[in-house]
Amino acid sequence: MSTAKDVVKELNKLGSEGYRSVLRRHGAKDPLFGVKISELKKIQKRIKCDHQLALELYAAGIYDAMYLAGLIVDDHQMSKSDLQRWVEQANCAAISESTVACAAAAGWATLNCVIALTAAKRIGTITLDMGDTACKVPSAVEHINKAKLRSAIGKKRKTVKC
Repeated sequence: MSTAKDVVKELNKLGSEGYRSVLRRHGAKDPLFGVKISELKKIQKRIKCDHQLALELYAAGIYDAMYLAGLIVDDHQMSKSDLQRWVEQANCAAISESTVACAAAAGWATLNCVIALTAAKRIGTITLDMGDTACKVPSAVEHINKAKLRSAIGKKRKTVKC
């Protein structure tokens, strides 16, 4: 059985300055250790589901601990007040869109499922400033066509977890 203090120590050791820089460029706020998601998944696999630990990790306010909390939380035990607190404490897109897929993220996901190929063609190619990252915005038409080929349009995910 891990305590939040033990897990935070482990996260601190697993972090790297290089990945901290990547996370900051994508909008993550300090404090953060810079632990890769692959390492967080290993910890998730070991801990499995621990609701109380998840609540304590999220309350620590450390990006990596908050992200891990979203992976190990028991969705069925999450109260409305706990979820509201998590939404209010989310300090970057990765937390608010992945860890606590709040109302805004749910709204965008719904819009994404409703949007038609015709609209994507009409809008055409868009250009976004992704900051100092290597991220690229895919062509909406190509993205929708790939999803169609995978029969992924309109399919619900069982969870909002990454």
